[in-house]
Amino acid sequence: MYAQALETFQRARQLTSDAPVMLMAYGYAQGLAGNVSEARAALQKLQQLAGTRFVPSLYPAAIHVALGETDEAFRLLDLAYQEKVDRLVYLNVDPMADPIRSDPRFRPLMAKIGFH
Repeated sequence: MYAQALETFQRARQLTSDAPVMLMAYGYAQGLAGNVSEARAALQKLQQLAGTRFVPSLYPAAIHVALGETDEAFRLLDLAYQEKVDRLVYLNVDPMADPIRSDPRFRPLMAKIGFH
């Protein structure tokens, strides 16, 4: 149901004037749908917004997960840990992290967060 999800996230982007969390959700869905150029455009927009406001590194990390770019995703997740992003506590159950849970870097990240 990618088409429906993408339409919903696009509308959410409009209603929130491209709130970073909506850009993340949109870019993540685009990446999962195989729309690499749209996912990269969302990454670029997040980077642009980061020049004027705080954008948690978790947001671009999620898009990199959807694109299958796990090295960059883990680099950004480590940055999110350093930023003390509270949403990291949900990685054990967040479907966004499903593709990276089997990666050997996931357990040490969870241990750093406080989950053993």
